Amino acid sequence: MKHTSIIRRLAITGLVTLALAACGGSDSESSDTEASTAAAAPAETAAPAETAAPVATEAPAETAAPVETAAPAETAAPAVSAAPGAAAIVGVELDEWTVVLSGPVPAGPVEFQVTNVGEFPHEFVVIQGAYADMEHTAAGAVVEESLAPGLLLDEVETLEPGASGTVTIDMAPGHYTLLCNIEFGGSSHVGRGQILEIDVV
Repeated sequence: MKHTSIIRRLAITGLVTLALAACGGSDSESSDTEASTAAAAPAETAAPAETAAPVATEAPAETAAPVETAAPAETAAPAVSAAPGAAAIVGVELDEWTVVLSGPVPAGPVEFQVTNVGEFPHEFVVIQGAYADMEHTAAGAVVEESLAPGLLLDEVETLEPGASGTVTIDMAPGHYTLLCNIEFGGSSHVGRGQILEIDVV
């Protein structure tokens, strides 16, 4: 009986030892598995750093629009006086068959600067009054000898093509006739239309 009892104890002790060994082995394996799993598990990668927002660059400054310069005023060619009391200057062009002034004729002393721009000789005659009230030849030229004294104010005598001349006349307010009074061969320049009537105020 004692032997049987001893054998039972030994058997139980062996079983207990085996059980413990089994448990210990299990713990060891479990530890090894966890370790290997931990090693195998990839390390957590850090979240990518936030990239800084791009720095805003200032918009290029707008270039100022070029300043428009005012166009120079066109100058007319009216009669002008060099100084108070001086004669106003008026240009005159004689052509076939016209009398052309550079501007209006003012009252007071006026210097007529006359140029023959035509192809034939011309003259410049200033008469106070209307052409219709004057005596004419059959060709239309004014009969200068028939004019009342003081009405034929002055003249620039015959100018060849391209030639110039001047005459200064004190122009009182009134009506005037400017003409080329050359007559030849039954015709006259004034008869062809080389005449200009003006009013001075």
